[in-house]
Amino acid sequence: MTFKFVTMAALVALPIGAMAEQVFTPERGTNLRSELMNTARPYAESVFGAPVEFVVHDLLVQGDHAYAWLTAQRPGGGQIDLTRAPAAKDIMFGVNDHTDINVFYERSGAGWQVYDWAAFATDVWWQRKDICAGWGDLLDYGCN
Repeated sequence: MTFKFVTMAALVALPIGAMAEQVFTPERGTNLRSELMNTARPYAESVFGAPVEFVVHDLLVQGDHAYAWLTAQRPGGGQIDLTRAPAAKDIMFGVNDHTDINVFYERSGAGWQVYDWAAFATDVWWQRKDICAGWGDLLDYGCN
C-alpha cells in the first residue's frame, strides 16, 4: 500500500509537461518512417506525378500526431519537371515553383492518416486553431 502511495505522490509532483509524450524523429529504415512516407506519397504524386521519393526536412512524431516537411523528387534524386506535373496549371512559376509539401498526420485504428496537407506553400498556412491544438507541440514555428 505504501508503494502505491509513493508512486502516486511522485506522479502528482511531476510538472504536467513531464507526463506528455516526447517528440521524436523516426530513424531511416524504421517501419514508422516508411509508413509515414508511404501515407504521404499518393498526395505528392497527385501533384507532381509518379513516382516520387522524399527528402525529409522535418519528420516529427508525438503520440498520435505527426508532422512532415518534405521535398518531393524523382527516385535517385532526379528533379521533377514542374511544367509536366499534373498540377502545372496551378503553379505560379517564380513564386511557388518548388516541390515541398507539408503533411499533418493523425494515427487511428487503421494506422496513419493525412489530416491536412499542402504543396507549394509559401506561408504558414497551418496557423489554424485545429492544427495548433493537435500539432502545436510539434511545431517550432507557426503556433503561439
